[in-house]
Amino acid sequence: MSAVSRRLTARLRALRPLFQTDDPALADAGADGERVLAWVRLALCATMALIPASWAIDPTVEWSVELQLGIGIAASALAISGAIAWLAHRRRLPRAFGIVSGLIDVSMVSAALASFFVIGHPLTAVNSRVVFLVYFVQLAATGLRWDWRVCAVAGSAAVAQYGTILWAATTFWDLDRVDPALRAIYGPFDTTEQFARLVIMTTVTVVAVGVVLRASRLRLDSIRDRMTDVSNRGYFDERLAEEVSRARRSRQPVAVVLLDLDHFKSINDRFGHLVGDRALRVAAAALRGAVRRGDVLARYGGEEFVVLLPDTSARDAVQKAEQLRAAIAALAVRTGAGRPPLHLTVSAGVAELSHDRPDGPDALLHLADERLYEAKAAGRDRVVARRDLEARAPLELARPS
Repeated sequence: MSAVSRRLTARLRALRPLFQTDDPALADAGADGERVLAWVRLALCATMALIPASWAIDPTVEWSVELQLGIGIAASALAISGAIAWLAHRRRLPRAFGIVSGLIDVSMVSAALASFFVIGHPLTAVNSRVVFLVYFVQLAATGLRWDWRVCAVAGSAAVAQYGTILWAATTFWDLDRVDPALRAIYGPFDTTEQFARLVIMTTVTVVAVGVVLRASRLRLDSIRDRMTDVSNRGYFDERLAEEVSRARRSRQPVAVVLLDLDHFKSINDRFGHLVGDRALRVAAAALRGAVRRGDVLARYGGEEFVVLLPDTSARDAVQKAEQLRAAIAALAVRTGAGRPPLHLTVSAGVAELSHDRPDGPDALLHLADERLYEAKAAGRDRVVARRDLEARAPLELARPS
């Protein structure tokens, strides 16, 4: 491989993180925004559909091609919005859902403009101010998805689609010889004004990308524990309430694992707080590497960590807790030159949501906390869960410290 090829490959690899899926916290925020947009989109389309519908039932209004086209567009937009709303309120949204829905939003605006070609009104397609302004509403709404790629893709699509409409209008029609009545309403075709429209659309796209990138950075900073780089308790409590509510509606399992590093005070006393902080960071990194993407790992306070396990049965939660315990037990933390490494252990309590009791998030955490203290009282370095699960769990091999 030549030096140029190696440099090009290295630069492409450096750009790879830009196209990878964002932090799960941003994905969750984007999913919430997508659901809000789904209802807003549906309500707007339903409202807009009332206009041609009212004309259609008015006996004084002529059943023209324009009216038929308006009814068809309104019905299509309403059907698409209803389908998106139904998909958006599924339990889990696909990763590409935001990009697809963003493309659909701007494409519906472009389709509405292009529909004027069908009835022979090309000047309306390129000089319409009301319909054209909807582009900016859609581009602003992309920010609610918390993904700069959605802003970039939707904005680029809007510029490309409107540019295609301009090309078609100027290629297949003589816009200087259109119906004088339309020229009186929409004004003459102005190349400079159309170029300015494309520039403004591009500028709005760039601004939307910048705003989302900045907001995403601030969002992550607000939900992160700075020392360990995992979620903080505030974000965990927020997600726990959401998952418990969702699990109750869908009758799906959800579990919590509360973990506490054993004898952590003695680590600070023996080695100092710098080593203690290093132990927390190393433990957090090990836990982060052992959880699934959809799980929520947070620092709960001091040397305590907590893991939220959506769609996880009690038995699977016990096995996951054992994997987390084993990951901590395999660590060796540096304590300084000439000193032996520090080996950590962790105690864990596991609790699962019961659909037979009206327990909420606080009760679930309280139960996990009680079982954590049982694990400590029983000798530490072990997992405590329901008795029937502990007796049969294949990974339940307690090792007293």
